[in-house]
Amino acid sequence: MAETIEIEPVLKQAATEMEKLQTVTELREWWKRYYLLLGHRRLGRLLIGRPVESLLGSRDKERD
Repeated sequence: MAETIEIEPVLKQAATEMEKLQTVTELREWWKRYYLLLGHRRLGRLLIGRPVESLLGSRDKERD
């Protein structure tokens, strides 16, 4: 689960890979690769353009 891994490097890698996506099929594969690690909220926020730093900053707020 996401709590057992360090989220920052995985989130940065997902953001880097997302920039290179060109087709819906690539997007689906990207989503499948990161969904269980990062969750649908973080991935959705990446897709709408939120910066990685803001997702890391809101991590503590989500736990409250």
